[in-house]
Amino acid sequence: MPCYCSLIRAYERDIAKLEEAYRINERKNGTNDALESQIQTIKSRECAAYEANNIDEIEAAVDKLDAELRPARDRLGAAIMSKIGEAQQKKADYHRRDRDHHERERMRRMQSQSEGEGA
Repeated sequence: MPCYCSLIRAYERDIAKLEEAYRINERKNGTNDALESQIQTIKSRECAAYEANNIDEIEAAVDKLDAELRPARDRLGAAIMSKIGEAQQKKADYHRRDRDHHERERMRRMQSQSEGEGA
């Protein structure tokens, strides 16, 4: 039975990459929230009528963009979390297999040593 250390390291790298992808996806949703907040701040100031109209158009565009992107980002976030869970399960399985492999190797070495001493 082979050693699984390299596979475990590969899964650790994959999990780290997936976690970073999840953080990036979440930051994108935060960017939309920040734009909406800035629009509200600008609207709360005394603005000329034409500025208010422009702000309304910008707000409508941001709302539309957010309505289109947020569900997709939420699905992407859920898919990434699912893949992280799968990778963590596989990594745990390989940890168990690796531990069993190393324990068998240790037992085999001990048995070989005891047979060598007995001869």
